[in-house]
Amino acid sequence: MIRIVVLVGAVLGAALWLLLTGLRPAAPPRLDAALARLRGDDTDHADLEGPAGERPGLLARIAGRVAVHVKVPGKDLDLLGISSTRFLTEKALMAGAGLALPTLVAAASLALGLRPPWQVPAGAALLLAAGGWFVPDMTARQNAAARRADFRHALSAYFDVVRLGFAGGLGPSDALERAPHYSGGWAFRRIAEAIDTARYTHTPPWTALARLGDQIGVPELRDLADLVELAGNEGARVVEAITAYTTQMRSRRLAELRYQAGAATTTMTAPIALLGLAFVALAAFPQMYVLLTGT
Repeated sequence: MIRIVVLVGAVLGAALWLLLTGLRPAAPPRLDAALARLRGDDTDHADLEGPAGERPGLLARIAGRVAVHVKVPGKDLDLLGISSTRFLTEKALMAGAGLALPTLVAAASLALGLRPPWQVPAGAALLLAAGGWFVPDMTARQNAAARRADFRHALSAYFDVVRLGFAGGLGPSDALERAPHYSGGWAFRRIAEAIDTARYTHTPPWTALARLGDQIGVPELRDLADLVELAGNEGARVVEAITAYTTQMRSRRLAELRYQAGAATTTMTAPIALLGLAFVALAAFPQMYVLLTGT
């Protein structure tokens, strides 16, 4: 009994410490970290420091040590705007919640006079803790997949605007820099940030777009950036190539949407069939009852 109470207190104390650490105000930003992010290097260190490059605290230092031994989906987190510190904290909280729930149930059972075998809450705690540890990974993977689909959809519209800029006589750099300002969506803002960073660091904008595509796991952005680089370096007419590529992206997206719609329709077949069977059983129950009982 005493050991269970001590374990519950330790888990709750650790959860409270993580909560208070997360609610602590951020430290002042560091100029060297912000400049490193503008140059596009030191991405791992910047990811652990946070988006503003603030000085890492105790939680960030612990997350940095843990990240060496834990596989972190860096591209998914970068696309979702989640730092490694926050991601690892969520994993620890979910695992701690899974570990604490069976322990609390066992403690409540003991308080009511029940004495379940210690193997039952211990095994349930280990299983729930292991499951909770991987819940943030699955959530980040699913959210990143949906966000990439949205980004590809916005990317085709962005390069349509770039293509119109080429047709209007703009150069590759001017067309890439002006196009993201025609929309306030998050994808256009992300592209605008990458291009602004390239302008501040005197880097070609297509290089910044290619780097952004690698960071967030969208290879189509790198392919389109390579096409624009071809236009900038060799003066080739790539309007037709960009048009063909964006049309291909739309066709691929349309095929994905059709597949998802078909999968959703197939998924709904079983519940509808079960609902129909339940209705038939409910309608036939009185007659079957009279037939079987003879009353």
